[in-house]
Amino acid sequence: MSVETVNSWNPVDYYGVERWSDNYFSINSRGNVCAEPHGNESSTNIDLFEVVQEAISQGVEFPAVIRFHDILRTQVKNINQAFLTAINNCAYRGTYCGVFPIKVNQMREVVEEIVDAGAPFNYGLEAGSKAELLAVLAYNSNAGSLTILNGYKDRDYMRLALLGIQMGHRCVIVIENFSEIRTLLEVSRELGVRPLIGLRAKLSSKSRGKWAASSGDNAKFGLTIPEILQSVKLLQVEGFDDCLKLFHFHIGSQVADIRVFKDAITEAARIYCKLSKMNLPLEYFDVGGGLGVDYDGSRSKNDSSRNYHISEYTADIVQSLQQICDEENVAHPHLVSESGRAVTAHHSCVITNVVDVIKNFKEDLPTDICDNEHQILYNMRQTEKNLNAQNFQEMYHDAQAYREECTNAFKLGVLELEERAKTETIYWHILEKINKLTKTANFIPQELEELDNRLAEKYLCNFSVFQSAADVWAIDQVLPIMPISRLNEEATQYC
Repeated sequence: MSVETVNSWNPVDYYGVERWSDNYFSINSRGNVCAEPHGNESSTNIDLFEVVQEAISQGVEFPAVIRFHDILRTQVKNINQAFLTAINNCAYRGTYCGVFPIKVNQMREVVEEIVDAGAPFNYGLEAGSKAELLAVLAYNSNAGSLTILNGYKDRDYMRLALLGIQMGHRCVIVIENFSEIRTLLEVSRELGVRPLIGLRAKLSSKSRGKWAASSGDNAKFGLTIPEILQSVKLLQVEGFDDCLKLFHFHIGSQVADIRVFKDAITEAARIYCKLSKMNLPLEYFDVGGGLGVDYDGSRSKNDSSRNYHISEYTADIVQSLQQICDEENVAHPHLVSESGRAVTAHHSCVITNVVDVIKNFKEDLPTDICDNEHQILYNMRQTEKNLNAQNFQEMYHDAQAYREECTNAFKLGVLELEERAKTETIYWHILEKINKLTKTANFIPQELEELDNRLAEKYLCNFSVFQSAADVWAIDQVLPIMPISRLNEEATQYC
């Protein structure tokens, strides 16, 4: 990247750091990226360039993942305090007891940090498989926290969950398919353990964007309204209705639009209240996951963004649920959420080195005039020579036409390889000059607005996306990418 120092250059605006970093990253006076693990609450910052230099001196090979565990702690604290603030502001009569779904990040040090940071808030864990359940039972040592169990459940899963209850864990087994109820009741009788049961509803409210398929009528998990009533009837007949403690729904991951939450909460709250009026001892209202991360900094309804702040998210949940419970004369339930992405997204970054740069043409390729040049090459030279600020759109059309003629002539054996190379080199010179002229033009034709993209250099980096972001959520995911140093110098290459 070629650079020049300019007094008006603002790297924070250019790279959008304040928009996507949620106050966890900034650019210091030396032009280096800094991590601020405590957000706005502290002046502590860590210069990433200095960290990289120290790693290099110790022989660390790149790419490398740098984790800031204090960001995990801060995010856990922020989510819990946001719910507590909303609860206090509304005089809501329930509490908040969230859980972290370990499928989001199963690294021991990450889970341990979250459990420790969440201890003052009785922040628990969520598991979606037998393997995750084993880990959750080992690490969720807080007796006051919940252990939410989702996912497909066979007899072994049920047995392990009930053993967890015997060990003193508050394991809530969420029924997501009707067939799971009979299995749970059979295993419960075998072990002589009374379960804590949750019901997951399949709402008609539907999410939008990339994860919309996990909500609505076609969702893989969840009980329809008739299935919920059948489940309640079965529990009553079998004498287990006193074990029903939690109502759950999941509207999708990375929900970008706050209206999706509002619609889902309204529908789910009505179902919860109607069930409570059936003399069922429900205590918890689990809103599932979906709290988004503003990856692209646009603060919009784009799939990789969100158009709300965490304070709006928590306030809408609390206020909507409180209003409907008061209308229905139902006691306010304890609130549960399963935010994973929002807790972990900012706490790690991949640092890698640029190994090469790919350009559309080489500056040092000679384009000098030779005897008996083909007319196409001559025409391309004349196009470059005649180019100016008044005719750049016309010259763009001519260059496009001559390049197409060049390609066809070469295919027919009319043009030599060297002539084609010179023609294409001049073509790219023309595009660069036109792109510079558009920067000072009063109006840019639509067909020329994408020249930045066409002329962008491609940087080859030595890392594997699938090793650094090994999960399906990363597919088609927009992630912020930027240099970590020299950011106080203006970038002159679009890449």
